[in-house]
Amino acid sequence: MRTRSNRAPECGLCGARMKKNGHDRLGRQRWMCPGCRTTGAVRDLSRRRRAELAEFLGWLLAPSPQPSGSRAFRKRTSWCWGLRP
Repeated sequence: MRTRSNRAPECGLCGARMKKNGHDRLGRQRWMCPGCRTTGAVRDLSRRRRAELAEFLGWLLAPSPQPSGSRAFRKRTSWCWGLRP
């Protein structure tokens, strides 16, 4: 029997390592918790984070004011202030 990978996500309910459970219609890996039998797909946030970082750097390095809807912009890009160069 194979052991579960350390890269497998943890269940949000019970904290156990999940196991692979096929793919969804978009081709993303689905996961199932063997303890509590919950299923789900892990989202890849890297594409969204890259876009938010590009938007933040565009604002930071430009002489223009914040984009329209500045409160939403500040909330969306607040994680960027914690990055270390």
